[in-house]
Amino acid sequence: MSITQIAVILLVVGLVAGLAVGYGVGFVVYKSEVLEIQSDLTTVQSRVTSLESMFQALSIDLIEVRVGQEFNITLESNPSTGYGWQLAKQLNETVLVLVGSEFKPSESDELIVGAGGKEIWTFRAVNSGTAEISLQYVRPWETDIPPIEVQNFGIIVND
Repeated sequence: MSITQIAVILLVVGLVAGLAVGYGVGFVVYKSEVLEIQSDLTTVQSRVTSLESMFQALSIDLIEVRVGQEFNITLESNPSTGYGWQLAKQLNETVLVLVGSEFKPSESDELIVGAGGKEIWTFRAVNSGTAEISLQYVRPWETDIPPIEVQNFGIIVND
């Protein structure tokens, strides 16, 4: 659940509580519903907080997008060393698809042979849900050597 959705829920709870108090006697009728909503909200908030904590502990960057939206992941790279970024795991293509990737040299080093730059990976969210993007920095021909870097991203796609 996104922070925006939580804010909307809080607004609704505030409005319902305000209406209930304004009607005096009606407050007794609505009090249990308001308390139930507040309890549910507390549960949701603790789950969101624990998810964010889990992502931070696992060094996973969290990206939240909407269905149909394209987004980029930009990583430092230097293909002249033989290294490049590759998907470490297959994508959950029911939630997102890879549009493409490209290397862009650093503007200041554009004319220097062997200079680094950035790899830009573009993805499109196709359905609501969650997915993981795991990218590894490897030399493709060195299959028996572990990657020198791995970047993980947790993707949340909302309607």
